[in-house]
Amino acid sequence: MKFQLKQPNILFLIPVLVVLWYAPLSQALVVSELMYHPVEEGGVSTGDQRLEFIELYNDRAVFEDISGYTFSNDIDYTFPAGTVIGGKEYLVIAKEPALVEATYGITGVLGPYDKRFKDSGDRVDLATAVGEITMTFAV
Repeated sequence: MKFQLKQPNILFLIPVLVVLWYAPLSQALVVSELMYHPVEEGGVSTGDQRLEFIELYNDRAVFEDISGYTFSNDIDYTFPAGTVIGGKEYLVIAKEPALVEATYGITGVLGPYDKRFKDSGDRVDLATAVGEITMTFAV
C-alpha cells in the first residue's frame, strides 16, 4: 500500500509559517538626518554646537510609540511618556530645541539632550523602554 498525502501543500506551509513567526520585524525607525557639525567656514569649525540634532523617521505606515526609549553613549536623552511618531512622519531631537525650531523654521522639536557630539568617533545607541538596543549609529 502506497501512502499518499492528500494535502501536499501543508508540508510547504509549515516551514513558511515557522520562518515568518521567528523573522524579526523590519526596522520602523531610521535616522534620516544627523546634524553633528553645524556650519564650517574656511575649514575652521565656527558652527554653533547648540544646533546639533537627530531626525528620526518612522518608515512604517502605522504609528510607533517610543515613550521611554533612550539615546545613550555620546548623547543622553529619554523620550517622555506619550511620544509617538506617526506613520511616515519625522521627529527631531535637539541639543537646544527652541534654537533649532527658530533657525530651521520647524516645530515640535524635542530635547534637550545631554552631552554633545565630538564631530568624529561618536557612537549613539537607541534602546527601547526595557533596554533592548534597536539601533546603533556612528559619526
